[in-house]
Amino acid sequence: MKLKICLLIIITIVFSFKARSNSPEIKEKKNTVFAEAGGGSASFYALSYDRLFDISEVFDLSLTPGFSYLKTKNPADSTKYPSVFFPVPLNGLVGKTKNHFEASASISYAHRFQPGKDAYEIFLFPAVGYRYQKAEGGLFIRVLFGALFDVDLEKNGIEPFPWGSFGIGYSF
Repeated sequence: MKLKICLLIIITIVFSFKARSNSPEIKEKKNTVFAEAGGGSASFYALSYDRLFDISEVFDLSLTPGFSYLKTKNPADSTKYPSVFFPVPLNGLVGKTKNHFEASASISYAHRFQPGKDAYEIFLFPAVGYRYQKAEGGLFIRVLFGALFDVDLEKNGIEPFPWGSFGIGYSF
């Protein structure tokens, strides 16, 4: 009787490993490209790349470098000049499924090409929000709300104001 029980346990274990090896495992897609309205710490929009880093079963980190270009008005003479923004957020994600709570800390460098003298600014954007991202890839959606801090390097001032962003893209 003991031999039959031992044999039954061994057969069960062997077949359970065999069944697991045949079941398809989803490989988590860690790369995302997306467009963001509101732009996070960029400006009014940003084009970004996001890379996920697994920390634990329920917590991930991501790094999201981006780029934004637009023409803005010079307040002194109302002429338009080009500006480029380079946001680099570090994001913490909490969640096991496709729905995640996201906390983000972003810094953005802005270069405004003005006639005579270029201007440089730093923007800080701490934010919290929601991220929809399936492990198997596909549709990516992100909504963040926080405060944008405009750090004026020439005037040594910081100006905060409420800010948010909405991003949509594709994970692969």
